[in-house]
Amino acid sequence: MARSEQLRILLILAVSLFILTFILPNVVAKVGYSISVDVDGTKWGRSQYTEVLNFKSESECNGRGNSSKYVNVPGFAGIGFKENTYTKEGRLATKNVLNLSARLNWIYITENVDGAEFINETDEDNEENDSIIIVQTASDSYYAEINESMPTLVRTDDETSYIGEGIYTRNSYYNSEDKIYTNYHATNLSKAARYVGVYSNAFIRAYVEDGKVDEKVLKSSATAFRVLSVSDRYSRLGYKSDDKCSEEEYVGTFRISRTISKRNRYNFSQMEAEWLGCCPPDTNFIKPKAWNCDCIFDAHSPTPYLFNKLGR
Repeated sequence: MARSEQLRILLILAVSLFILTFILPNVVAKVGYSISVDVDGTKWGRSQYTEVLNFKSESECNGRGNSSKYVNVPGFAGIGFKENTYTKEGRLATKNVLNLSARLNWIYITENVDGAEFINETDEDNEENDSIIIVQTASDSYYAEINESMPTLVRTDDETSYIGEGIYTRNSYYNSEDKIYTNYHATNLSKAARYVGVYSNAFIRAYVEDGKVDEKVLKSSATAFRVLSVSDRYSRLGYKSDDKCSEEEYVGTFRISRTISKRNRYNFSQMEAEWLGCCPPDTNFIKPKAWNCDCIFDAHSPTPYLFNKLGR
């Protein structure tokens, strides 16, 4: 059997095992809520879901041939990421670690509806789905306060090194309104990236009347990303958040180092404030004393492991 065929089979097996392993936690029911409001044609809505789980995945690949990889971690309390990578004939070394931890502490919803016809219901077709679905119509006004606590952590470390006929890789990471994305086309690529998305709790007030929506959101969340790369063809990095946007494109051989971090802090209780570092409590993850870039990126650089695997 040719080495390229062996690598392709190994990658298919690895991806299949990853998919099977990741599907297993999904038997845990989603928890959360969805609200949809209509006041004489003026609409407002909000939804938030997560799953109660602790999950960790590690993978390592080294070989020569063609490969393809697709990973989709859907939103846990609005946090997730996607990866799509394809390589032509060449030498490839990768190392990936994914940590995911999520739980639900509470959801409190208080409403005041004038001139209302409304339905508060759960999804009766799915007994495992512990979700609140609220559909309301009002002729005058609608007011709601939502107090939610869904401590969630998504952390991924990815290292890739490739030499060959071509690699095409795209990554996107999101935490609610924050989105980070990278795109590389190269025949010679070394890349190390780390992403951490954290969500703790939020307090939301919404007032809806004919022709007007007034919404205030206070929340505790954090996003941190760092990438170090050397690419010989095309590199693209971008960041979007509400009306803020930055984007970089490079054509040719460039070494890039980019760090992005953002934090929103709203302390509803001491318990919630305690774990808004890198990691929630009651997990086996490293717990830094405070949130800062050093705790996320300590000793994180393009690793000798990848260069050694490729014989550089």
